[in-house]
Amino acid sequence: AEPPPLPGQAQWYVGVGGQRQGPYDLGGLAEQAGAGALGPDTLVWRAGMAQWQPAGQVPELASVLASVPPPLPPQ
Repeated sequence: AEPPPLPGQAQWYVGVGGQRQGPYDLGGLAEQAGAGALGPDTLVWRAGMAQWQPAGQVPELASVLASVPPPLPPQ
C-alpha cells in the first residue's frame, strides 16, 4: 500500500502490452524509462487528457524521455 500522491502531482498511467499500469508520478515515470518500459512510443494518460497519447508527444514528459539513451544499433 503506497501513500497517496502529494497535492499537485499528476498521476500518470502507462499502456504496456495492452495493459494499463500505474499510477506513477514523474519520478516513477523516470524509473520506468530507465528500465526500458517507457519510451517515446509508449502510450500514456493522466487526468485532463482526452485520450492516450505516445509519451514522445506529451511536452510534460520531454525531460523524462531526454534521460533515456537511444536503442543500441544492430550488431
